[in-house]
Amino acid sequence: GGVRIKGDEAFCTTVLSQLCKHYCVSAWRDVLLINYFAEPDEILFRALLATRFTPVISGPMYTLTLDTSDIQSHYQTGLSGNWRHNLKRGQKNSELVISWAQSLDERLAALARLERMYLGLGERKGFALPISVDRIKDIVAGDKKFLICEAACKGEVVAVRIGYRCHSYVTDFMAASSEGAKNNYANYVLVWSLISKCEEFGLAFFECGGIDPSGNGGVYNFKKGLGGRLLMLGPL
Repeated sequence: GGVRIKGDEAFCTTVLSQLCKHYCVSAWRDVLLINYFAEPDEILFRALLATRFTPVISGPMYTLTLDTSDIQSHYQTGLSGNWRHNLKRGQKNSELVISWAQSLDERLAALARLERMYLGLGERKGFALPISVDRIKDIVAGDKKFLICEAACKGEVVAVRIGYRCHSYVTDFMAASSEGAKNNYANYVLVWSLISKCEEFGLAFFECGGIDPSGNGGVYNFKKGLGGRLLMLGPL
């Protein structure tokens, strides 16, 4: 099971040391594995190092983050020229309408549309889907920390994007779009809409949801155009 420790660095170090002594009784063979599926916590990082924890890093632990303290300045100078150009084209498109799903019924309906697009994406790209929208829809719809935005063109929803609001940032959680989003730059506008939420909520940064330069170069280049910095989200 999971262990949740709250306290200062000294307390966390003591708890982790006792945990190791209790469970890792044969130092030459016992291994304690720790993997964070939560927000980074510097106090725990320092405590782990003090307990002689040795991190093992893998590709999926890297992501890109964007400072959102002044997004208007970043709009002008931080985005790549191509990204900013495509964003402006989407923002100037009067037929493209962005909306936020608020009520439970609206959120469930948006997730149903996302699921159809997501399944279609898997078929078009020919890869196995890592997430089952049907299994998570009730959790996502019921938790307002999930920010669900949609882009409609000529009355038809062409893209859905979900962000998750954490204590100091918004992470790009999940997205899907139809073939109709190719020529209206809907995904650029939706990502920027999530980034703008960071400023609205007074959050420090936007996290791009991971990168995979070797396995998914197209999405990586899309995220890279935001002009963020590389961040490691692994054991440390």
